[in-house]
Amino acid sequence: MWWRHTSFLLTPRAQSACARPGGHRGVCVPHRGWSLFSTRTDGDSLREASSNTNRTPIGALDAVTHTQADRRHPEGSLLGLEQFQGQVDPRLLERVRELGYKHPTLPQQLVFPSLLPSYSSSLLAAPTGTGKTLAYLIPLLNYLVNEERAEMEAKLAEGLSADLASVAPARPRALILVPSRELTLQVGEVTRSLTRGLLRTTVVAGGGGTAGRRLRARAQASPVDVAVCTPDTASIFYRSRLCALVVDEVDAILAGSRRRPNGPEPTASGAPRRSTLSENHSENGHDDDDALLQERSNRSSRKAHTNRSLSFGGLEGTLPHLCASALARRPTTFIGMVCASITPEVQKMYDVIPNIRPFIAKDIHQPPQYLNESFVHVPTNGKLAHVISALQDHAIVPSAKKSNHPASLLESKTSPCALLFCNTIASVRAWGHILAEKGYRVGCLHSQMPPKLRAEQWQQMQAQQLDVFVCSDLLSRGMDTTFVPLVINVDFPRTEVDYLHRVGRTARAGARGSVVSLVTKGDRPLANQMSARANNRKQHRS
Repeated sequence: MWWRHTSFLLTPRAQSACARPGGHRGVCVPHRGWSLFSTRTDGDSLREASSNTNRTPIGALDAVTHTQADRRHPEGSLLGLEQFQGQVDPRLLERVRELGYKHPTLPQQLVFPSLLPSYSSSLLAAPTGTGKTLAYLIPLLNYLVNEERAEMEAKLAEGLSADLASVAPARPRALILVPSRELTLQVGEVTRSLTRGLLRTTVVAGGGGTAGRRLRARAQASPVDVAVCTPDTASIFYRSRLCALVVDEVDAILAGSRRRPNGPEPTASGAPRRSTLSENHSENGHDDDDALLQERSNRSSRKAHTNRSLSFGGLEGTLPHLCASALARRPTTFIGMVCASITPEVQKMYDVIPNIRPFIAKDIHQPPQYLNESFVHVPTNGKLAHVISALQDHAIVPSAKKSNHPASLLESKTSPCALLFCNTIASVRAWGHILAEKGYRVGCLHSQMPPKLRAEQWQQMQAQQLDVFVCSDLLSRGMDTTFVPLVINVDFPRTEVDYLHRVGRTARAGARGSVVSLVTKGDRPLANQMSARANNRKQHRS
């Protein structure tokens, strides 16, 4: 069979789904010229392969230019939803119009024709920055609105009261799980905007202490139709009414239940830890700073592989068990999975969820189209000079030196901001401290920061009030950072999956962006493979 050459992408259940007459629509069947990847569970790089078959992809998205998309969906288009006016609630269409959404992205063009008429369990896999949030939210919310209207009509027909205020609290009909607090707030904001006046939406972004307990208590006391939360707070909701479960960034949540990649530290301080630097700086002022950064990296690398399971807050312990429990309680429960990379853990979910419909874009596991990739080989203690040089190349300079730059930069209310990714929490703190001493406006984010400080730092980032934002891989999943022109991997990512998600924070939605990856001696085997693939992509585009 032709698919046996690509068994690393499709599980036996998915292969059988493709083989059945009228099988699942939207499966991305490999064809000549495609590059397909699969992660290995040992954390090594992605494996690249290609198929020699000439078959036409089933339901795959063809690459179209923005000009072609504009002609296909003229001004005033509502994500192409007008063609479903008999199936999409008019009030939901009005919310889409109010939010200013016009032209559909490629994943939305693939998903809407299949899920709007008949909502069902599905897997949506597409590159970062391609509008996956709306692609799964709009069909889900439309299903809930239609179900609620049908329920009210049935009550009225029986002579019962259709007042939905009597619905018991903390019993959502749809549960959306996301891996981080910041992504919870982002998805929750979009969901609230779309459900205003239609459905009750509750957003629980985690957090401990008194504030976190108060937030959870308020969520438990309120009637809710849609709940957006992290896995560790999902247990505050009862599932007796649950008819839909959506897992955003499912690959991250599944990986988080196996390990936490950021290397937890014993302290809970959010600010970069202060250190005493030598007063005898070298001529360029970088040597002692580089020594401090290397010492922090060495010290934290010994803790980087400390296992810490991602808590599911009293649920069945893992995501597969949660899905199986939801299906056992209500076999008609719809389960949606959304991701930007298909890992072995994601493939195993085919065996948990029956009749799942895969929608896989053919450019999955590819960096953004307009991304400029650079791999810079540096000595172990020579990273700081290259970081500052990359920042200067993108007009990101310390606040004290901005008076020497063109007036147009000074008149702008916002300034470009670079993302610096680190592998460990100690490295985040060290880089934040060093760059702050160099005069940059620096923000930091990692898993051990207090929730209030995390929220403050992220708000400054969104307001573009920072020059540099130093973070762990916590920020590499799902966050909308279309305003970021530069990503710097000061610590080389451990896997190519991590690399793809990091670089997806720039060059989003058709914009241009750059990524600079600093490569030390221990990073060369993986970096050389990734650099060769980057060169091949560059030659292919030219």
